[in-house]
Amino acid sequence: MKRRFGVIVLLCCILLAAQVGCDGGSDKRQVGIPPNPQRIVSLSPIVTEILYELGLGDRIIADTRYCDYPEDARNKEKAGDFLTVNEEKIVFLEPDLVIDTTSRAHEKMWQRFNRAGIAVVDFDVNTLEGVYEAYEVIGRATGTEEKARKLLAELKDDLAELKDRCSRAESRPRVIFFIEYPNLTAVGKDTFIDRLLADIGCVNVVTQSGWPQNFPRELVVDLKPDVIIHAVDGNVLTEAYAAEIREGWSRATTVPAVADGRIYVVNGDTATRPGPRVIEGWTEIARHIHPELFDRHKTVP
Repeated sequence: MKRRFGVIVLLCCILLAAQVGCDGGSDKRQVGIPPNPQRIVSLSPIVTEILYELGLGDRIIADTRYCDYPEDARNKEKAGDFLTVNEEKIVFLEPDLVIDTTSRAHEKMWQRFNRAGIAVVDFDVNTLEGVYEAYEVIGRATGTEEKARKLLAELKDDLAELKDRCSRAESRPRVIFFIEYPNLTAVGKDTFIDRLLADIGCVNVVTQSGWPQNFPRELVVDLKPDVIIHAVDGNVLTEAYAAEIREGWSRATTVPAVADGRIYVVNGDTATRPGPRVIEGWTEIARHIHPELFDRHKTVP
C-alpha cells in the first residue's frame, strides 16, 4: 500500500517549497558547476524525467525511489526520497552535480554537499512558470541549453493549443481536484494545477491557497462541484480502484458531480508531476471535462 503515497509525497515537496520560500532557478555557486557534468544525482521524479527527455539518462548515477519513469529510472541507484535523503551515499557516489526541486527546504544539506565539493542547482515547481524554468535551469547546468529550449517551446505550444481548444467550450464547470484517496488533499489557488484547471476551462471551487489537507467531505457537499477529480499513483490505478473511489462518494447525492456521474480518477504521475508528461495528463482531464471538443479519430496535442 505504500506506493499509494507517491503522489502525496511529490505534492508535499511542492508544498514545502512554497511554505519556506524559494530561490527558483538558483545555483549554489560555492562550488562551480562543471561545463559538462557526467555524474548527476536527481532528487526528484520531475528532474529525472526532464533529464531523460534531454537524453541524459546515462549520466544519472542515482535518483529517488519515486523516480519510476522511464522504466530505466527504476534501475538507478536510490538516494532515498524527499523526506529521507541519504547524504552519505550521495557523497560516496562522488557526483559532480545534484539537482533538486525543494528550494530552501534542503539548504543545509546543499551546504554540506558544497563542502564535499559537489555542485547543486535547484528550482521551484509550485507554479507553471517554475516548471518552465526547470527546463532552463537543467539545460544550462548540463550544457544542453539548445535542446532544453526546444523541448520547452514544444511543451508551451502543446499546452497553449490545449488551452485554445478548451476555450471553445460552452460551459465552465465547477471542479474540485483531490490528490489521492481516501485522504483528501485538495488543490487550492496559486498552484500549477489550479492554473491548468483554469486553462482547460474550469473553475476551482477551493478558495484556499496551496494544498489544503484533510479536506472535509461535508464542505465538498456544501460546495456542490460539477466535477470531482481524483489523481492517484499510476502504479495502483486500476478500474477496480477507480470504482472504489467513485463508490465512496455514492451517498453524496446532492453533489452535482455525484448525481451526474462526473467523478474522474486520473493518473497522478502525469497529472500532478509537472514535467514532460504533463500534457498527456491534462489532455486526458480535458477529454473528461469537455468530451464534445475532442474527436476520437484525431490526435490531441
